[in-house]
Amino acid sequence: NAVGNNVGAVATGWLVGRSTALRGRFRATIVSGMLAMVVFGVAWSLLCADERLPSTLVVLCAALGVSNGVADPLFYEFGAELTYPVPEGTSAGILVFVMNLTSLVMLLLPTKVGKAMNWIFVGLVAV
Repeated sequence: NAVGNNVGAVATGWLVGRSTALRGRFRATIVSGMLAMVVFGVAWSLLCADERLPSTLVVLCAALGVSNGVADPLFYEFGAELTYPVPEGTSAGILVFVMNLTSLVMLLLPTKVGKAMNWIFVGLVAV
């Protein structure tokens, strides 16, 4: 997942920086990345019950990472544009804080939640 995230982030950053067609279309690219995350997250949540498909789960995990990586650099760029007079470090700090807060909430959920945690993740991405 982490490797896929980095691959998606680097590829998207490079592609958006080089392409004149994608420049200024941050929202469309972010939405497409998040929609891909929801689709792959639903597939992950449905297939987690079947333990006979480990290779499929590995591919879905990588796809979730890539689709998350697609949106990451654009979130930072979009945040910097929305808070323009404020330095970019402030908007990046706020984004990292929100991401870490969401991760903390997921970690603090009781372990009894089990497979429902996959659906909670999909719900958080969809929101």
